[in-house]
Amino acid sequence: MDKELQMLSHISQNERVTQRQLAKTSGLSLGSINALLQSMTNKGYIQVQTVNARTLRYVLTPLGKEVKAQKTYEEVVISFQMISKVRSMTKQIVYEQIEKGYNRFYLYGEHDEVYKLVKMSLIEAKRLHQVTYAEIDSVDDMNDADGIIITWHNKDELVSLPYLVFNVLSDVV
Repeated sequence: MDKELQMLSHISQNERVTQRQLAKTSGLSLGSINALLQSMTNKGYIQVQTVNARTLRYVLTPLGKEVKAQKTYEEVVISFQMISKVRSMTKQIVYEQIEKGYNRFYLYGEHDEVYKLVKMSLIEAKRLHQVTYAEIDSVDDMNDADGIIITWHNKDELVSLPYLVFNVLSDVV
């Protein structure tokens, strides 16, 4: 996520957020946070108000709210495009392998958001074709030498396997 968008989002949720809290949640150094807040102040995205000698309050300006909305929109569009590419790549892999006579697929990787996209694509393929799939935690769990492994992580152990392995993210980015 864009660093400015990250800061604008945190500030919009909590105007009394500290630089230390911003650094912790963003993974940036205090110096980077300070420079980023100064830059956003200079651009007119935020105002810094002194509450007392030790406490500052950060307030989004109307321009800051507008920038936050625009950056959020851009993030959503990019995210949707990536989701569409992952779904498309998964379908392409599955349908190409079905045409070659393969109908057994193994999902290998963490059960994260990409996993959900891959699984949705396989569920759709299963509705149209005689396709089966299983989730495996280890390549040793495969019980079909003609099965296709679909993954979404770079796993060194997959390189030397005698199975067909496809990474749905290899051509997406």
